[in-house]
Amino acid sequence: MSTWLSDYDYVFPSELIADKPLSARSASRMMLLQGENIEHAYFKNLSSYLKEGDLLIFNETKVLPARLKALRESGGRVEIFLLRDLGMGEWEVLLSPAKRLKMNESLELYSRFKKDLPPIKVKVSSLETNNFKIKFESLKDQVLALSHFGEMPLPPYIVRNQPREEDQERYQTLFAKNLGAVAAPTASLHFDESILSDLKDKKIEEARLTLHVGAGTFAPVKSENIQDHLMHEEYYEIPEATLAAIEACQKRKGRLIAVGTTSLRALEAYAKTGKRQDWTDIFISPGYQFKLVKNLLTNFHQPKSTLLMLVSALVGRENILAAYQEAIKKKYRLFSYGDCMLILD
Repeated sequence: MSTWLSDYDYVFPSELIADKPLSARSASRMMLLQGENIEHAYFKNLSSYLKEGDLLIFNETKVLPARLKALRESGGRVEIFLLRDLGMGEWEVLLSPAKRLKMNESLELYSRFKKDLPPIKVKVSSLETNNFKIKFESLKDQVLALSHFGEMPLPPYIVRNQPREEDQERYQTLFAKNLGAVAAPTASLHFDESILSDLKDKKIEEARLTLHVGAGTFAPVKSENIQDHLMHEEYYEIPEATLAAIEACQKRKGRLIAVGTTSLRALEAYAKTGKRQDWTDIFISPGYQFKLVKNLLTNFHQPKSTLLMLVSALVGRENILAAYQEAIKKKYRLFSYGDCMLILD
């Protein structure tokens, strides 16, 4: 077990970064990892690797179109990145650049999609360090801004000179219901109606929860000893029906499979605290003793990321890094819009 950041690094060719989705959600490749055994497959055949009575847990969070573009009265441009709804039209945000902004300054939003939208103004309500806030003039303006002005907060390794309409739909999962995430639970992006129908036909169960992915998911680990890393908080909520489904799965000796690291974190936070809904800063890295989840469907993760540490905790660092080298050799598509890995105990 290593706690050194440099031990979670690997090299990959940049052309393997998936900068756009495939034409069909379920067309991605899938690596099956069981212990040290690797099998190459396609996601459309997912049900072939599961069995009757298994239970998939999906995250119902919905991605905020959190990236807003605004103009200052001076003509300068500002990006507003929505982080958290504080109520009454006020939001915790990131502002870039923030250096010359003033308290109570008015910013006018503009859309890069549509040029004929009515103007919407927001006010800078806080410039305290690590506590930037803006406030909409009305809740009606807030709704309009989120539905027509906002752009999807794609991760920084997906570069867009101009926003693409397809991202508005393809960076949301089929299960997106509860608005509040600033990044997609990407393992669920592979599912379409045909896959869900196939799973249902084979009596593979499903249940839902919500964990709102925070901006900290993209924050780099800066401490060389990863145990010194401070994890960001994220809100989660697990319905009673999902807990009942988990209990039934355990009784019938089925496998509980978290769809994505977000579902896994919510389930392990519940197992650790007994709380169905709360904020969690759980940091899962090698040495962590899993209490509930042993199986995971996940995408491939960036070097030195907390998500790479999480999957390393599940199956071992050397095992994961060897699997990643195999994926690179076989030219798997990497990261949010990329291919996936099914880890079975």
